[in-house]
Amino acid sequence: MKGKVLFSLGMAAALLVGCGNQSITVSKNDVLEVAQDDANVESKDCSDVSVKKGVDYYTVKFTTDKGSYSYKIGLNGHIQSRSYNKSVSGKTSKNETKTTEQKTTNTSFDEKQQAAIDAVLSNMDLSQSDVTDIQCTLSEDGSQYTVTMINNGTSIQAIVDANTNAVTSTIVGQ
Repeated sequence: MKGKVLFSLGMAAALLVGCGNQSITVSKNDVLEVAQDDANVESKDCSDVSVKKGVDYYTVKFTTDKGSYSYKIGLNGHIQSRSYNKSVSGKTSKNETKTTEQKTTNTSFDEKQQAAIDAVLSNMDLSQSDVTDIQCTLSEDGSQYTVTMINNGTSIQAIVDANTNAVTSTIVGQ
C-alpha cells in the first residue's frame, strides 16, 4: 500500500514538472493585438502595420491618427520596450526630424565604436539615417560602450558590451 501511494505521488510530481517545462509562444497576430491593446487603439485605426519575428522578440510597428508606435515584444508575449512618436495635426513628426538632421553634423567614430552603434541600431530595428545626435563613449574600464541617439525626437540610450557588441541595456524616452 505504501509503495502505491509513493508511486502515485511520484507520478503527480513528474506530471507537474512536465507542465512547468512547457514554453509559451505567441503568433504575429497575438503580438499585434498585445501592442494595439497597450496603445489603446483598434485594428481598424491602424495603418502601415509591420510585424517582424526576430530571434528573441517580435518588432511591431504601426501608425494611427495619434502617432506612430513601435514595440519590441518577447516570444512569450511580454512587452520588452515601446516607443511612441506623437503626430502633429494628423501628420507624424518626420518633418521635424528632417529639419533636425540637416542641422546635425556627423561625428566620425572608430571601427569599434561604429560596431557598437550598429549593434544598437540593429537591436532597435533602425538605420543610421533614422537617428541623429549619435554619441558613443567607452567606459573607464573599457568593458562597455554607452551609445546615445535621438529617433523622431525620442532619446535612446544603450549599453553595449565592448568585447561581444551585445546590447545589454536599452532605455527609450528618458
